[in-house]
Amino acid sequence: MTDDKLENASVLGILLDIMYTLEISDVASVDMFAVLDLADKWDFDHVRHTVYRDLPNYRDGHRENNKHLFRRFHLSIKSKDPSLIAGFTRREHNLKWRKLEKSAIWRFRRDSVSRPLYDEEAPGLLNEDRIEGARSFDVGTWSYGDLLLTPPTVLWALLRATQIGTTTPAKIDPGKIADEFERLLTLACECFQ
Repeated sequence: MTDDKLENASVLGILLDIMYTLEISDVASVDMFAVLDLADKWDFDHVRHTVYRDLPNYRDGHRENNKHLFRRFHLSIKSKDPSLIAGFTRREHNLKWRKLEKSAIWRFRRDSVSRPLYDEEAPGLLNEDRIEGARSFDVGTWSYGDLLLTPPTVLWALLRATQIGTTTPAKIDPGKIADEFERLLTLACECFQ
């Protein structure tokens, strides 16, 4: 059975390129999730191995572009390899979000045929973007769309690891936390009323 979302020219081209060169030419130009799904469908283990082998080292020809970092991080989650997934936080722990185009959830829906949302979206939060200048692997700095695409178990593990790995207590302003929490919940709840 043919799947037009998986078996199209761009996905097949990248899959065949990886098959014959055993290298990834461009993570950003095609839906690598679809390439991996097609490799699974056709049992091309060497394609999956090549993608996961090269994922940590892929760069866009310059210092890491954190838009692609997040895509690569999510690809590593698909591998179910804890060392590969944790490697991103080890290597890129000081990388900070730069100003990027809006990362609203509808872009991610178009971006992939195989990336599930792990919660029902709250339209009022779709414009909540990444916090520019904040650390990329601090979950509280992610866009709402990034959060919806990340499995809850991975989120919990990253939050727990961040808490355990924080050796100096942070200064916390409970009033500011409560105000922001209420603002976000109000935006989230608007869609359920």
